[in-house]
Amino acid sequence: MALRVDLAALSAGTAESVVLSAGTAESVVLSAGTAESVVLSAGTAGAGVPVEAAPAACGAAGGGSRDTPSPTLPGGDPGTTIARDSVRGSGSRAGCGQPRGAVDRVDAPGIAALPGPPGTAGPAAAGPPDPAGEPAPLAALRILADAVAAGHRDPFDPAVPLILAAGPLAGSGAPGTARVAAIGLSPLSGAVGETRAEGPFGAALRSAGAATLVLTGRAARPSILVLHNGSAELHESAELHGAAEPHEAAKFHGAAQAHGAAQPHAAELADAGTVAATETLRARYGVRAGIAVIGPAGRRRARAATILTDRYFPLARLGFGAILGDRNLTAIVCLPGTPPPAPDPAGLAAIAARYRAEQPDNPLTAWQHEPPGFGVWPYEAAPGYGARRNFADTATAAGDGLAPERFLDRYRDAAPCPDCPTDCLKVFAPPAGPPVALHQEAVAALGPNLGVDDAGTVLAAVAACLDAGLDPVSVGGTLGCLYEAAERGRLPAGWPRCGFGTDPAPFVAAAAHGDDEFATALRDGAARLARRLGVADAAMTVRDVELPPFDPRLQPGLALAYAAAPTGPRYDAVEHDLDFDPVHGAPHCWPQLRELGLTAPEPAQRLDAGRADRTAVLLALWSALDAYGICPYASTPTRPLSLALLGELVAAGTGYRPDTAALLELGAERLRRQHRINAALGVAEPDGLPYRMHAEPVATGAHAGAVLDPESFAAALTRLRRRLGLS
Repeated sequence: MALRVDLAALSAGTAESVVLSAGTAESVVLSAGTAESVVLSAGTAGAGVPVEAAPAACGAAGGGSRDTPSPTLPGGDPGTTIARDSVRGSGSRAGCGQPRGAVDRVDAPGIAALPGPPGTAGPAAAGPPDPAGEPAPLAALRILADAVAAGHRDPFDPAVPLILAAGPLAGSGAPGTARVAAIGLSPLSGAVGETRAEGPFGAALRSAGAATLVLTGRAARPSILVLHNGSAELHESAELHGAAEPHEAAKFHGAAQAHGAAQPHAAELADAGTVAATETLRARYGVRAGIAVIGPAGRRRARAATILTDRYFPLARLGFGAILGDRNLTAIVCLPGTPPPAPDPAGLAAIAARYRAEQPDNPLTAWQHEPPGFGVWPYEAAPGYGARRNFADTATAAGDGLAPERFLDRYRDAAPCPDCPTDCLKVFAPPAGPPVALHQEAVAALGPNLGVDDAGTVLAAVAACLDAGLDPVSVGGTLGCLYEAAERGRLPAGWPRCGFGTDPAPFVAAAAHGDDEFATALRDGAARLARRLGVADAAMTVRDVELPPFDPRLQPGLALAYAAAPTGPRYDAVEHDLDFDPVHGAPHCWPQLRELGLTAPEPAQRLDAGRADRTAVLLALWSALDAYGICPYASTPTRPLSLALLGELVAAGTGYRPDTAALLELGAERLRRQHRINAALGVAEPDGLPYRMHAEPVATGAHAGAVLDPESFAAALTRLRRRLGLS
């Protein structure tokens, strides 16, 4: 279930197909052709005329569905052959006149060989999967590596694939599996990039028959890609023809015309906010459609532009929204179909029942579940735990304006992930802008990090970011650099005056919509901004990616992960050191740590060879979760999906049971593939974190004195890379 879509070829083919397929508004008749293909055709007014299988000259591909014919996509052209693999059901679209290869099945090793390797559907096998059975996010790295090896190294090169990959468990009904990944080259770092979104979009990709979507090329005009039953169709700036009724997304375009509904234009959506774009597309394609959109920041190629999926769930960081904008792709719509069955539905149901029983008693998932949720943690954090004033202030804590009750006043609902009872994301109503769901980093990045201690101001800034299609963490890091530069007197004449405590929302609007030098500088991110202003030490970045708002000085394992992760610093690449600390830790998770062969408890601030070894194991573990599309906020070592349950979960969903050693090897292999892509790109490996982390200790409180000794850090980082094969 993998599609390779060349947007340029599909754009050219769709334009020609529309001309060739003029039918009537009244009828579109499906007609089965040969046993090898299904042909869709429009007839005359009021009556359908069956047609023969499309001749080879029209680009028909063989090998197809032998059962139910698939309808034309809403808004699509009849006269199109949908070619299907008779075993897998993945397909290519080859409309008459459309260039071959516009959409094609991916034949890279292991791209969609799920469930697991042959012979493992019965008793689950131990050991690492073979290449034919590796999860889609790993196979995506193979495809990306091939493009880099062929000389395509600019993230904006249309030949560099941007890949959306749903894990093999998305839509399985199990908790912690509602995830999708985006893999490509990052416009922010210039290195390999991978980011993830929670929510229903991963299941929607699988249901649409495109569990792995490989995008290359550039559409001729702002366009919307529609996926259905393993095929793809591109709607350009002409009127779109969508579903006539919200709950029946598979209506034909003739029926939609007859219905008389107004049709959205891709060009109209191009500068719309993500919320308006999502709602417009949802009204047209139905509430069951999976929808991913970019905002105006993506259209302007902001290096921190995001892809927002299903209204509340961003593919954050790293700038993949800018790549879609550069390729004239405004949105991706997944129409519902029949997802592939899991090998063991009863096993999945049993795991789900066990998780639901354990979730309320786990201190972390219980905290995530109860409003106002885990996004408002900065108020209760000790000095030095989170970023304040661009990580320069480690003497003060967040003000009362960020107290949890200030957020509860604006709490509206949860934004739940399918099949998971934890309901991590909470929806709030800001004083201005659309309702917003808070992830764990946004308040910290746009609040204390910028010296802003008012819940309403922060919520409005988060809402502005997500509606513009900008990552709140990168925006917070960029504005932190800007505010610090302003307070040093380093801003050019004519730039807006600002400093810590300044409302960030106007600057979000400038980055999303402005065309002057200031707006362009904001869109380039913190590292480039700092170099422009001559304040390189004010950029809190690694690989030109802004640091998450969790201060690494007091958690050296997290610090090592920031520096070692090939995709750049992530706060969810590894479980945080403080969870294992004898004073500040979470004792309920220590047995899981011991199952990994690690000691617990362990003082958080110890930085030595042992810390490097521990971090290597924990990095590999959560890298394996990323490979399978399993959420760390539901998983070991601190949450209910234990090591044993993870093995059962993968077995029930794929037919292959990894033991702990296999999980760790899989995770390490994912990191090695990322590292090899960076090496091929000539990307230098960082040898440390921003100077502040090595030279300015935490000033006061429970973590006073915490700092990362540069020599010890460099030695531990070298050891960690050797342990994982990243050197």
